[in-house]
Amino acid sequence: KKMSETVVLEVIRRVRIDESFRMLLLTNPTAAFDGYDLTEDEKKKLSNLDMESLDWPTGGLRGDT
Repeated sequence: KKMSETVVLEVIRRVRIDESFRMLLLTNPTAAFDGYDLTEDEKKKLSNLDMESLDWPTGGLRGDT
């Protein structure tokens, strides 16, 4: 599980700093996740990132409160 958490945090970090990746995630999440070892649940959560709350330490994942 630790490895998976690391991958999720890497995706969130990339969303925060890479506008083209952020747009790819919004328009084609399957392509955005290519090369990342993520579970289907993680992909679903990352596809539903709240872009406006990415400044919060939780990373803006909806439904994780």
